[in-house]
Amino acid sequence: MPGQYDYVAGREIAAQRPPFFALIQAAAHGADTQNLARLRAAFPAELAEMDLRGTVAFLVDPDSDAIAAVRAAAEVAAEVAAHGALTTGALTAGTRP
Repeated sequence: MPGQYDYVAGREIAAQRPPFFALIQAAAHGADTQNLARLRAAFPAELAEMDLRGTVAFLVDPDSDAIAAVRAAAEVAAEVAAHGALTTGALTAGTRP
């Protein structure tokens, strides 16, 4: 359960105005198993992309086509996580129909 320390720390972080998804990723990096599962349930695509981005971050230019492929894979992973299968049809050349 969050306490006063968490509230004050949250206010200090918010005062820096970081991007929303940077906050989600930072929370995931510092989360215990139970809270990470809660974050993954709430933000499946974003955390799937974070996982893939972390895997390839040191290998590719962040503006390369590889990052687009990572995003497409994250969308697929999120859809499978949410529905148990792809519901939008077959994937072609790494893009969604």
